[in-house]
Amino acid sequence: MSKFDYSLRRFPLLFILLGLFALAGCSLPFLGGGDITPTVNVTQAYQTVNAKLTQSVAQTPASTSIPSPTSTIVSGGTATVSFVTATPTLTQSLETPSPGCNMAAPGIPIDVTIPDGTQMTPGQPFTKTWRLQNVGDCTWTTDYSVSLFSGESMSAPSSISLPHAVTPGNTVDISVDLVAPASAGSFQGNWKLRNASGVWFGIGPNGDSPFWVNIEVLALPTESVTPTPATPSVTPTPGVQASGVVNLIPGERLDLDSGRINSGSGDDVSYENVAEGVHQLIAQGSTLLGVFGDSKPQFSDCQAATPNATFLNVEALIPGTYLCYRTGLGLPGRALISNFDTLDATLTMEILTWSVP
Repeated sequence: MSKFDYSLRRFPLLFILLGLFALAGCSLPFLGGGDITPTVNVTQAYQTVNAKLTQSVAQTPASTSIPSPTSTIVSGGTATVSFVTATPTLTQSLETPSPGCNMAAPGIPIDVTIPDGTQMTPGQPFTKTWRLQNVGDCTWTTDYSVSLFSGESMSAPSSISLPHAVTPGNTVDISVDLVAPASAGSFQGNWKLRNASGVWFGIGPNGDSPFWVNIEVLALPTESVTPTPATPSVTPTPGVQASGVVNLIPGERLDLDSGRINSGSGDDVSYENVAEGVHQLIAQGSTLLGVFGDSKPQFSDCQAATPNATFLNVEALIPGTYLCYRTGLGLPGRALISNFDTLDATLTMEILTWSVP
């Protein structure tokens, strides 16, 4: 149906009256008498049209998209109709869902210490620190904690309480002391948070993903000193700086220049229990260590050798193994691993430090 057809159906009275206005402007002869000029009351016609239009508009449903007409009477008795387009108004209410209570997100950065793939030596102690943000709508109290959820424990405690309360929107740094495994390889421990009721939660969109510590443990070298043939030369007769048999227990230190234990100064090596079943000889200061082998090295051998290890794993040194070393004073020497007591971890060595550098 065209707009014109619709207008005819919608406003029939309007067009009838418009026809009457047209007829009113003409002089028509009537039978049996003189000329009679009919007169139309324009004001009354306008009021009738306006009332009909008002009644028609009031009966039109509010949801229709048909424009509402307005009418204007101009001189000459002609009615002009114009249409005004009604614009519907839509109202929409948006609600933001609540994030929930126990929700965490990674901080910036999440790995404050020990990024993924950090290289470690067997039994090396370290401290891992994560940074987490409270993105929920409730406060994390000090009754909240972090615990190992799965993977390698790395000698971790059962749980670590949060250091302070964390209100929504704020971050917290959580640290845990760990020890690298004794064997070489790649290791990962997965951790989560626990609320005051012991319920697990983590990071991610659903709040159930763990955060982790990932390290790479390197294998210890089995041979760190390569003997080099001595070139014919006039070698001075070496003197002896220190010699003897020493028994070390974990925590003690040894001065290789004097043979004294726990002298308080000039210590060259310390003997430490770095992890369960892992004991190490750790060089102090500028001292260097190296494994020579099962044959006894002479002065020229240890003088020509270039020890470069800063620590040695005692469990890897079987009795009868010889070491070459260079003390903090730059003096060469050798040590024989005589015995390692697996019950009390006592280490017995025979040392000989030469006085000629």
